[in-house]
Amino acid sequence: MTILFSPSGDMSESLSSASAIRDRLSKVTTRIDELKNIAGAAGVSVGVISYGHTVLDYHTGYADIDRGIVADSNTRYTIGSLTKAFVAATLAEFIDDKKTLSSWDDSVVDVVNELALAVPDNHISLIDMLAHRTGLSRIDPLWLGAEGQTLVDKEDTIKLCNHLRPICPVRSKWLYNNWMYGLAGELIERLDPDHRPWGEVVAERVLKPLGLNHTTVCATDLQGVSQAQPYVIRADKTPLLVKHMPPLQDGVLAAAGGIRSTTADLLQWGRFLMSQINEAASKSSGAEPTINMMFTSHSFISSSSTGCELYGLGWAKVTTPAQFGKIGFNPAFVKAMPEIGTTTGRNQHVFYHNGAITGYNNCIMLLPQTQTAIVVLTNSMAQGDIADWIAQAVLQAVLGEEDLVDLVSYAEESALVWRSQYQTIKDALEADRKPDTETPPSAALVGKYWHTTHALFLDVFEDEGELRFSFGGKPDQVHTLTHYANDTFCFLPASDNERIRRGLFHYATPAWLLEFKKDSTGRYTEVLWNIESDAPGPESFVRET
Repeated sequence: MTILFSPSGDMSESLSSASAIRDRLSKVTTRIDELKNIAGAAGVSVGVISYGHTVLDYHTGYADIDRGIVADSNTRYTIGSLTKAFVAATLAEFIDDKKTLSSWDDSVVDVVNELALAVPDNHISLIDMLAHRTGLSRIDPLWLGAEGQTLVDKEDTIKLCNHLRPICPVRSKWLYNNWMYGLAGELIERLDPDHRPWGEVVAERVLKPLGLNHTTVCATDLQGVSQAQPYVIRADKTPLLVKHMPPLQDGVLAAAGGIRSTTADLLQWGRFLMSQINEAASKSSGAEPTINMMFTSHSFISSSSTGCELYGLGWAKVTTPAQFGKIGFNPAFVKAMPEIGTTTGRNQHVFYHNGAITGYNNCIMLLPQTQTAIVVLTNSMAQGDIADWIAQAVLQAVLGEEDLVDLVSYAEESALVWRSQYQTIKDALEADRKPDTETPPSAALVGKYWHTTHALFLDVFEDEGELRFSFGGKPDQVHTLTHYANDTFCFLPASDNERIRRGLFHYATPAWLLEFKKDSTGRYTEVLWNIESDAPGPESFVRET
């Protein structure tokens, strides 16, 4: 792996440009605090480098509220989907070796032989897998449960990937899928000569050569170090500590979002990647480094009158003026995302990615033309994608925008809609509730219902006069069922604070319903759970005999 860290161009000019950006960013810290407070985030860390110089290192709020600890540039946050770029870079290293992979077009099934994907000829390439263009359903609630606890084991990753059903034809559409990066983690373990855990391979091939000594997914590396604790934020902005930390390398889908890192390491990571991009751009001929395929456009995320938002391998790509945050969840909470870079910041290529997992919300941006990297890490699932709004505010200062977008109003809008989610879901469910239909007797429903893959079961039982169920028999995954209509029951929590406390943000309205089905004899033998509205159908759980 070639490592280039030196800023290009005249040093005095670079220092002058960096100094100008530093001056603009010094005025943004007040706005960062304002945005943080709108969302109620526990803590925020922001780092920026430009022209090879650190121009912002800012930390506000708390990494650990109970102990009153403020983060610094070496405090570890779980970075969520920012993990994906490290996984893609590791596979680039295997391609460079030419021992086990020959190109990005290699078929995944050639390495993971037991794959039986619902795509033509069972064929997806490395690019299909990493560029979110398989067209397969994502069914995230099947692996991520309440309070940040995972519901299935890593050993079932391939079995569950084989279960994913097509939503659209392969390579026809960008369709985000965490399972494909879980599969990439399995692939890395198969490619490694010693079949080591994927996190150890990532460390050897990417992290250690780049000096990213505070970045890891291995539990042994996290003992006694500074870590930002995960929080969820209630409607009144009260923070609650999440019970379970996100999975490490032995957990399911950790390769999609489990790496822990720091602002300092992620800035170093961004510096290296931009050196690769700029080195390739300066050459008049010759092949680009394999890793640069991460920044080649492989999928269309969306398009607008101002341009297209594209996806590489673990990175989105836009050219300013542009909308950001399409990988995050802010677009669901505002009427339209703002356009950034409409004046002095035009025609800048920006690579970015959002990352969220229970208790954490992050964003990274790279601007190769000015060798700028922006990193925003937060230890909260707060009211709106606040890391995204903060990154966009910092980006405007970096670009020297004269006509600033009022991101405070956008953050307030998204926070308001975020707080209204529960009532919106409740109202939609109540509109179709049929309380006058006959309620099935609880005794007829009690039993263990296994998912089609046998990776997970629903345990339906009576407790203190109420019908309840749990995922996999886990005590932290118990939900109360109330009759909804005919043979359908609802498990929406009784209050928004309870939904937030349990971290159940990823359940759409239909996902709160379970439908019990009878066989020809009138016995209840199946539960249907519609966890993804655009999937071909609900998930089936069959009663154990």
